[in-house]
Amino acid sequence: MTDGLLPHEAPPADRRDPAPTPMRVPLAFHGGAAGALAPFAVFLAGVCALALAGAPDERGFWPVLLAALVAGLLLTRDRARYAEAMLDGMSQRLVAVMLCAWLFAGVLGAVLAQAGLVRAIAWGARALELGGAAYIAAAFLACTVVSTATGTSFGTILVAGPLLYPAGAAAGAHPAALAGAILAGATWGDSMSPVSDTTIASSGTQEADLGGTVRARLKYAVPAGLAALLASAMLGARDAAPSLAQRAGALLDRAAE
Repeated sequence: MTDGLLPHEAPPADRRDPAPTPMRVPLAFHGGAAGALAPFAVFLAGVCALALAGAPDERGFWPVLLAALVAGLLLTRDRARYAEAMLDGMSQRLVAVMLCAWLFAGVLGAVLAQAGLVRAIAWGARALELGGAAYIAAAFLACTVVSTATGTSFGTILVAGPLLYPAGAAAGAHPAALAGAILAGATWGDSMSPVSDTTIASSGTQEADLGGTVRARLKYAVPAGLAALLASAMLGARDAAPSLAQRAGALLDRAAE
């Protein structure tokens, strides 16, 4: 026996309390909460101004992001900690995964565009002489396929919109219903794509399985997608304008000659 312990008993583990976790003091900004929200206000105002002015692509938003970061740097009381927090955020693994997914989605979208997938879908719909409602449904399904494969709704709209929309006018589809179907299909596929940056961000920040996240969304996304599909098709069938379709078809035939 040693120190009152039997031979078969192990000595007690160290029962000292663990060292307390140091408290991180939040960053303080000049002006309090208003100063902390100022960088977000700068970014939101700049993005909205560029969008309303018709910015050609998202690269025009980069200077706005830089201006917002500089505004935060000028307003914070501890610039060293602000810079450290900014670098820590940009070096997170989730950010790198999202950038890779966005890069690969752009490559795949460019390949599909050059391969003529959307053009072939538009040609097939016209060759089958689909009516207004049927064409709207086909456009919705085509956009869901493209956006699910690429993981980007914005890229799908840029690729599919210029091809599906004019052909839909020739098929007798109502312009507003067709535009809604294209937007709805692109958004639906983006929300269900496993390579979408939003899907990766939502599952990564909540430490959830990526496949489980997609499966969990099905019970919400499928009814919403069916409702959008039926609503667009019904509006297209009810509000189809034959005169507009005839004029659009004549313009396309004249351009082909």
